[in-house]
Amino acid sequence: MRKFKPPILKNDLVCITSNDVDIELLSTICCYINDHNSYFSIFKMPVIRNPLVDTDNINDDDYFASVVVNKASIQMMNAIARIKCRKILLVGLSEQQKKYLKLEKYWKVSFIEINCMSDISENLKFLNMIMSFAQKPLPKQTCV
Repeated sequence: MRKFKPPILKNDLVCITSNDVDIELLSTICCYINDHNSYFSIFKMPVIRNPLVDTDNINDDDYFASVVVNKASIQMMNAIARIKCRKILLVGLSEQQKKYLKLEKYWKVSFIEINCMSDISENLKFLNMIMSFAQKPLPKQTCV
C-alpha cells in the first residue's frame, strides 16, 4: 500500500475573492496558477452592500452586518499572515470590500488586482507560465 502524501501549500501566493465573483474568471486564474501536487489558498469575502461603518450603536441598522464582515476580514487576514505570503490576488473585490480588509496596514505584501479576463495575462505574468490547457489566447474583455 502506498503512503498518502498530501499536496504542498503554496505560501507565496493567496487569493481573496468576492462571494459573487464570476466563476469563469476565478477558475481561469486557478488554472493559470495550478502546479502539480500543490494548492494555494482562496478566501471568500462576503458581499458588502453598505459602506464601512465604525459604530458601537447596537441599534444601528448596519451594526450586525458590520460586525460579521469585520470579524470575517480579521480572520482572513490573520490566516494569510500565518501563511506568510508575499503576494495577494484580489479577484473581483469592490472598493467597499477592500476597505473592510484594511489593506494599507500590510505594506510588506504586494496586492495584485484582477477584475476581468483581460487583467489575467498582464497581472500574472510574474508567474512566467503559459496556460497549458488553452490552445487560444484569453478572450478580450473590457473591465467594467
